[in-house]
Amino acid sequence: LRWGDGTEDLPPSEVLAHELSSTIDELNDERDRRADAEAYARNWASKLEDQTNALVRENTQLKDQLSSAQRFLNDKNLALKELEEKCNILESNLHLSDRLGTEKNREIEELRTRLRDSVYIGDLSLAERYN
Repeated sequence: LRWGDGTEDLPPSEVLAHELSSTIDELNDERDRRADAEAYARNWASKLEDQTNALVRENTQLKDQLSSAQRFLNDKNLALKELEEKCNILESNLHLSDRLGTEKNREIEELRTRLRDSVYIGDLSLAERYN
């Protein structure tokens, strides 16, 4: 209340009662605003907690998927190494087989040559015998 607002003619107890009532109204309004703000903050805190929990669950799932993928890749890498070792052995065996095959082919050619030579010599012997 201010001077000139029409309350100057009121007895002091009524002015005080009016000021007290006005102050109580202001305090009640402030209490209501604080309660609203606290409810709003609690609501947001609850939403944030829910989102955080959802993110933690998703993070856990992603970690599990990553671990599973890493195990899968490790298994595939191990299988790949085993296949590489087998391929190296097969390649080595193929080279060895090629070398042996070349040597055997040479030996076969030598045996064919000897056989032709001996057949030719045999034919000459027979020809001499019957001539």
